[in-house]
Amino acid sequence: MIDLWFTKSIRQSVVREFVIWDDIFNSRITANMIVLGSSKAYAHYNPSVFDSILHIDFYNLGLNGKHVDMDIFRYNQYKKYKNHQPEYIIWDIMQQSFDYSGDYGDEQFMPYIYNEDVWNAIHRPYHHISVVERYVPLLRYWKRDMIKTYPHSGCLTHKGYIKEYTEFDSKDLHKIDNNSIHCAKNQKVIKDFIETIREMKSDGSKVIIVFSPFHFLGQKKIADIDKMIEIVNRIADDENCFLLNYMDHPINSDSTLFKNAYHLNCYGADVFSELLAHDLDSILNINK
Repeated sequence: MIDLWFTKSIRQSVVREFVIWDDIFNSRITANMIVLGSSKAYAHYNPSVFDSILHIDFYNLGLNGKHVDMDIFRYNQYKKYKNHQPEYIIWDIMQQSFDYSGDYGDEQFMPYIYNEDVWNAIHRPYHHISVVERYVPLLRYWKRDMIKTYPHSGCLTHKGYIKEYTEFDSKDLHKIDNNSIHCAKNQKVIKDFIETIREMKSDGSKVIIVFSPFHFLGQKKIADIDKMIEIVNRIADDENCFLLNYMDHPINSDSTLFKNAYHLNCYGADVFSELLAHDLDSILNINK
C-alpha cells in the first residue's frame, strides 16, 4: 500500500520527467512540433519561443542522459498512447547519440516499472535493474535514494521545458584532454535511427535533424566530431530530411549563454530557440 501511494504521488509530482511521462501515458500532448534528444534537447528548446514565433503548439520531449535508442522508445510510447501526431519532429543529435543508453536517469521509469513496455526497455544489462527490484515493494525507490527526494523536488515545467538560470562553469573541462572523446557510432543504433526517421515520415511528419549549440571549448574535447557530422549529413541526404548544424555558429563562443560546455542556460536557450524558429519558418514556410 505504501508503494502504491508513493508511486501515485511521484506520478503526480512536478518533477519534469514524471510530468512528461504522465502527459504521454494520459494522451494529453496535442503538439504540432516536438523535439526528441538527450539533455541538449531538453535544455536548448523553449516551447514558449517556438509557440510565439511559429504560432505552433510545441512540446519538448528531451530525455536527460539518454540516447537514440530511448528517443525511439519515447516516440513509440507517444504514438501508442495516441498523442497528436506532430507535423514536425526535431531530432537533436550530439556526440554520444548513436550509442545504447545506460542507467543514468532511470529514476524516471520507476513509477512505471509494471508497464511491460517500460520494463522491456530498461530491463537490460546496462540498466542494472533486477527482477527483484520490480517485485519487492519500495526497493527500486530505496536503492536510488528517491524516498527522501521525491515527490517534493522539482520545478515548474512548461510543455516539457524548465528554465535554468545557471552561469557558465568550465571546471570539469580541465579534467578532459583535447580530442580524447570519440563519438559513438554503434551501427545497430544508426540503423534503428534511420528506420525510425522513415517511420516518422510514413506517419506524416517532417523530420528535422539538428546539431544544436556546443561551446567551442567542449568541441575541442571531441576527436571526430567532423566524422559524426558527415554520417548524419549522409543520412539526411539519403532520407530526404532537413539538417541544421549550429556547431560553427557564433553562439558557441558566448559563455554567458551556456551553463557548461555542453548545455545552454535559459538565456542561451531563448536565443537559440528564436534563431532556430526563424530558420525553420524560412525553410518550411510554417507561417504561410
